[in-house]
Amino acid sequence: HQGELVKVAGTVSTVDTLSFDNQAVIILEGIDSLAVYVDSRNGVLPGIWVAGDPYFVTGVLGTDDRQDLPYRVEPRDSADIENVASANIIDIGDARTMDGETVTVIGQITWQVPWQPEVYFFEDGTGGISTFHSGAPTLSEGDAVKVTGSIGAFRGEVQISPTETEVLAVGAPLEPTEVTAAEINAGQYQGQLVRLVAELVEVDTLSFDNQAVTLKDGSGTEFSVYGDSRTGVLPGNWPEVGGVIQVTGVLGTDDSNTPAARLEVRRPSDIAEPPLEITPLAVARGLAGETVNVEGVITWQPSWDDRIFFFQDETGGISSFYSDAPDMTEGDQVRITGSIGDFSGEVQVSPTSLEVTGSGPVPDPVSVTGAQINAGEHQGELATIEAVLISVDTLSFDNQAVTLEDGDGTLFSVYSDSRTGILPGMWPDSGGAVTLVGVLGFNDSNDPAARLEPRMPADLVVAPEPELKTIAEARALVDDPTEIEIQGIITWQNSWDDRVFFLQDATGGLSSFYFDAPTMAEGDRVTILGTISQFRGEVQVAPSSLEVTSSGAPVTPVSVTGAQINAGDHQGELVTIRGAVVSVDVLSFDNQMVTLRDGDGTEFKIFSDSRTGVLAAAWPAIDEEVDVTGVLGNDDRLVGDGGTTEGPRIEPRRREDVAPVAAPVAGGGGDR
Repeated sequence: HQGELVKVAGTVSTVDTLSFDNQAVIILEGIDSLAVYVDSRNGVLPGIWVAGDPYFVTGVLGTDDRQDLPYRVEPRDSADIENVASANIIDIGDARTMDGETVTVIGQITWQVPWQPEVYFFEDGTGGISTFHSGAPTLSEGDAVKVTGSIGAFRGEVQISPTETEVLAVGAPLEPTEVTAAEINAGQYQGQLVRLVAELVEVDTLSFDNQAVTLKDGSGTEFSVYGDSRTGVLPGNWPEVGGVIQVTGVLGTDDSNTPAARLEVRRPSDIAEPPLEITPLAVARGLAGETVNVEGVITWQPSWDDRIFFFQDETGGISSFYSDAPDMTEGDQVRITGSIGDFSGEVQVSPTSLEVTGSGPVPDPVSVTGAQINAGEHQGELATIEAVLISVDTLSFDNQAVTLEDGDGTLFSVYSDSRTGILPGMWPDSGGAVTLVGVLGFNDSNDPAARLEPRMPADLVVAPEPELKTIAEARALVDDPTEIEIQGIITWQNSWDDRVFFLQDATGGLSSFYFDAPTMAEGDRVTILGTISQFRGEVQVAPSSLEVTSSGAPVTPVSVTGAQINAGDHQGELVTIRGAVVSVDVLSFDNQMVTLRDGDGTEFKIFSDSRTGVLAAAWPAIDEEVDVTGVLGNDDRLVGDGGTTEGPRIEPRRREDVAPVAAPVAGGGGDR
């Protein structure tokens, strides 16, 4: 109805006053929220709204996809907004008690008697009532009506005799209220649409094939139903004595009968098969030997044997074997009656009946771990996992028994039937990364018995081989989730925290933080798979794997200037520079922040961790020169007096990296 003129009803929840006194209003329609947007230029100001009051709102139905509720009613002027509370409208539940008084009520139509349209039933959330209105318009179930009239009774049934019936809006038919026989006999829910499951006791056929029917609910309590043949309900519509049905109708009263309270069916479809009691699959899996009714969504039916299929609901999954299974598509919704058993240790349902009730999306696969697969969790469900290939054992007919390892180092099994289209050559080499989707099956003739079973080639996604990058190229990939491969030479690994190390190649350097880092020596050649990120402004590689491929000569430090250090050039590389001491600030734990000045007069920073063996005494006096070697790191928490970041700094690795320059010998001659 976008762009159309509509009318809605609801209770005001919130009113937000926007710029220029425009208003964003949320009204509640049952449990649903609906947005109303009011432009103050149409003459409607915020004061018109009272939070908690019921309203009728007329307007065009517009859209603004910037909002949480993009669809909204937009009133045209103040006449489009009606405060129901200020119109003396009362609840139907209250109106039923006001015999002889004139009232105005609002509700939704549940039945208008076709052969006597002046009689209709309607209800709100507080109660229902019947009417007798000789001028009633033609109404449809679900219509919202405003009725003004006097309260009275006819044969003990509370009625309203309207002077006016106004159709306010077209709505969907109401769902019946579930009731018991005892509540019907007590006169509760009079005038409302109700429903219950009951067993037939007796059908007494009256004149004109009308019926006085006696049923009893699950408690054994009997109650009365009246069937008027003009509804289309005839004696033959009722089951045999003892048959169980679900019966729906309005609750009327006729005190010339005993009991007076009775349910009045409106059409043949009000007499229906009782709904199945659906057992959640997670519960059904534990009911070995029992017959259950279950529902779910098809996740796989093998093309080569349609007797086998898997389906799941929100609680769990299960496999099935059914000789009469129809061809089904993933996403089909099914309702099954069958017995719970197992085959080769796998829990199955063996259907006696299967109905495809609809179709929809395939459930998203649940993300699992190798440990969960091995423990038999999520059996029968569609699952996904990322893993590294260990081995592929090719069986007869090119089927495959595959062993993989998840990110926690847990091995698990995959069984791939070549009839899925997945062949042995589609798996990567050992060590290759894959993402798998499949159903979680079970076969206790295997060890381990639990296994993931892919359904089609698309269920096997082989990760591309990481592209070999230079370190300079890698540094440009900050926060790119793509895994890459780099090779470099170790220049330093912290002795007090071997998770932290630096490496470089001919193009640049990087720092790294890796929980599983081995102990390495300067000069070791390494190959790393990982992603690039930042920590405190320092570009790092986060490895997923690291291999020391060889050892060799340590890297020769590159000579840099203070300007290059401050500009962040050569970050992560091993560098060396000569400078004069400007200041030595001793920090906590005897760490030092040292400022030096190079030959061009540019000042730069040195951060020395006392755990390297470099203490404050290692630095010469102010204005004396020192040669410093170290990795070029960064910490963007450092801010200078002018507010500029002073993060780049050299970090010496050991005491020998700080070498004061000897002063010239007094009185000496010639070159030194």
